[in-house]
Amino acid sequence: MAKKYGFSENELASVMPRDMECVYCGEKMLYPYDLANRKKSATLEHLNHIRPFYKQYGLLLSGLTYCCGSCNSSRGKKSLFEWFAKPYCSPERNNINRATVAEPVRKYIERRIAEGAEW
Repeated sequence: MAKKYGFSENELASVMPRDMECVYCGEKMLYPYDLANRKKSATLEHLNHIRPFYKQYGLLLSGLTYCCGSCNSSRGKKSLFEWFAKPYCSPERNNINRATVAEPVRKYIERRIAEGAEW
């Protein structure tokens, strides 16, 4: 079985039903990934913008979500709060912010703040 970020397909299968809509913009996504519709296809996203990016180095399954290709591409390597400040996330475009993202992302942000992470 192929692994992404060190997680098995069975482990990742537990995340997919929760994230049928993009955790950032809320749009329904295409499963499986469709190369012809990359912007609307579901992509696996690690919420943390800094390492570790792999299970064997400490990445938790709770640190993974699915988002649309458009949001994933826009975010790139930015932290969530850096990205929230970008035009793509503005109220005029996609209205993506700490209050509008899906629960897994909000929980991740709360956990990071409780750990003392600087945003």
